[in-house]
Amino acid sequence: MTFSLDPVAIEPLLFGMVDTVRGPGLTPLRLPDRAFEQMFDEFSRAVASFSAGIRLEFESAASRIELNVTLTRHPLITGNTPSSFCLFVDGERVRTEEVPATADAGRVSETDTVTATVLFDISEALAPDRRSFQIWFPHDAKVSINLLRADAPVMPSSAAPRLRWIHYGSSISQCVDTPDPSDSWPAAASRELDLDLISMGLAGSCMLDPYAARAIRDTPADLITLKIGINIVGADAFAARSLSPVIHGFLDTIRDGHPDTPIVVISPVFCGIHEFTPGPTVMSPDGRWTAAGTGNLTLMDIRHALDRVVADRVTHDRALFHFDGRRLLGEHDSSHLYDSVHPDTDGYRMIASRFSDLGRVAGNDLHDAISAARTRHAEAGGAKEGGVEASKE
Repeated sequence: MTFSLDPVAIEPLLFGMVDTVRGPGLTPLRLPDRAFEQMFDEFSRAVASFSAGIRLEFESAASRIELNVTLTRHPLITGNTPSSFCLFVDGERVRTEEVPATADAGRVSETDTVTATVLFDISEALAPDRRSFQIWFPHDAKVSINLLRADAPVMPSSAAPRLRWIHYGSSISQCVDTPDPSDSWPAAASRELDLDLISMGLAGSCMLDPYAARAIRDTPADLITLKIGINIVGADAFAARSLSPVIHGFLDTIRDGHPDTPIVVISPVFCGIHEFTPGPTVMSPDGRWTAAGTGNLTLMDIRHALDRVVADRVTHDRALFHFDGRRLLGEHDSSHLYDSVHPDTDGYRMIASRFSDLGRVAGNDLHDAISAARTRHAEAGGAKEGGVEASKE
């Protein structure tokens, strides 16, 4: 017997999104739909629409699961590459299935839209017992879900609610450079630390925009991390005079909705071309990024500004923390920056491992923030939502 879930029944199984758009299918979004009209350009709208960190979570005894989806990809941004869906069962990676690229490699267009069925057949891998499933969506495409089919009933997870973690950052947080969405460092760290991730990694667009601050303000969260810096230098977006007030304003907006939620301000990871040389960032003939040096701020300037802002605020905001991003990727790790800016897949795995390890070990602000968040979460408690009905075929 086949059990089918339409978009209405699928929605309660979605995690990692803050909004949905209904059309022929259901499109989960990492930022509110209304924010897209406020974005600077089509590039910003495209990367914000990608489904980084979004996933289905459910329980089932199914051995065969099908997802009918419509993908919208932007080959000029991510390359003419396949998009991957990654299945975890009881916390273990079981399958990765790809939707092939369909754009003509010689005539790559601005968008590539395809409807496909993604099939996970695990009948030979697992016994037919009720298990916990996660399906991570592509981090390099917008996903609209049309239908889910399974050969056993699909129900919401019965596990206790996890700590909800909002992470805001740049392409180094969206991680489109790694082919598997579950290898993005926020996704990997969330599994290691048992966190319910909402990834607001926005490639080229981590600019402290008001719509992002409002999205974080309006989204329930137990822990918030803000990894700020590389895009500001790369786009030469601020001068010293304007940067600190904008950081303060971004934090003020978030605090309007999260007065006591632990917030960790994370300074940039190491990037040799911009440590002491201002932006903007430009592409060199060899395909690597380089610093033009004509702009206002370096990464060291950003770190000093973040340090000052946090120092100014912690006297009245005891739930604000500061963490040096070079503890995740430092100068001695620069061989992982394949294009001088972005980590390779091993680099992202290293960041995830270090973030997870530091999150567990006392003696640093990241651990202190996570510990405080867990305490508040436990004191607040939580309730799971009800079941999902499936039609039978």
